[in-house]
Amino acid sequence: MKSQDRVTLYSHIADLKLAHYDTLLTLAALLEVLEEKGIVSKMEIAVKSHEIDERVEKRIMESKIPPA
Repeated sequence: MKSQDRVTLYSHIADLKLAHYDTLLTLAALLEVLEEKGIVSKMEIAVKSHEIDERVEKRIMESKIPPA
């Protein structure tokens, strides 16, 4: 890989990290506001997060199973 290509790649990775941080910060703020307003509880968020994680894990595992 050329030096310029590496610089470009590292730049893109840095951009993704910043975008990821911004998204997480926005999500955390939204969840906190919803909790403060009594719309959802931390337990409801934790349960829903667990449900979504299980569904995603199942899809990932199913996609790795080679066809018969």
